[in-house]
Amino acid sequence: MGKRILEINERHNQSALRFDSQLTGIETEMKKAKEGFEEEKNRVYKRS
Repeated sequence: MGKRILEINERHNQSALRFDSQLTGIETEMKKAKEGFEEEKNRVYKRS
């Protein structure tokens, strides 16, 4: 019984790590998009 719980716990930890890493990737992409948007906005405002 204890071994089964450890296996389930290990699988849970692995998927939590995968989820965390996906979240980090999404946050990075959002940050890049925001920076790109800010640069474009500044470029457009400088023209007008």
